[in-house]
Amino acid sequence: MQHAYFATIGVGIILMTTACSRSWVDDELQRLPPEKKVEKASVIALTRWDRSDSTLKCIISEILKQAPNTAFHYRVGDEVRSQQQQIRDNTDYGEGEVLFFTGSPAQLRYAAAIHHERITTFGDMPVSTLRGLIGTAK
Repeated sequence: MQHAYFATIGVGIILMTTACSRSWVDDELQRLPPEKKVEKASVIALTRWDRSDSTLKCIISEILKQAPNTAFHYRVGDEVRSQQQQIRDNTDYGEGEVLFFTGSPAQLRYAAAIHHERITTFGDMPVSTLRGLIGTAK
C-alpha cells in the first residue's frame, strides 16, 4: 500500500507529509502541542472523504468547536475545495481530516489526517481524546 505525498508552499503555510499522513502546517501552530492547537483555533472541524470519479472531496461532517462571534463560511455537508485530492491507485488517504481554523473570518491553518479514528500527526491520538480536549478548553 502506498501513501500519498504532497508538496505545496504558501504564505507561512507548508504541506508536510509522512508515510501515513499529510498536514497543512502554519508555522506558529506547528510548534504547539494538541492542547494548545485546540485553544488557539477559532474553529475545529472533522471531515470525511467522498469519492467523485478520480477525486476525493473533503466534506465537513462535524464542527467540533466554533468560538463565539467567529465568522465561518462552511456548514456541515459543505466541501472544502482546498483539501480536494486526486485519487492514486494503492494509496491510503484515511477516512478524512481534522481541520483547524484561526481568526474571524476563520481561515484554515492546520489539517491532519484521520486513519482508523486516530489523528496521525498527534501521535495517533483518538478523535475521542480530541473531543475531550475541546470540551475542557471551552
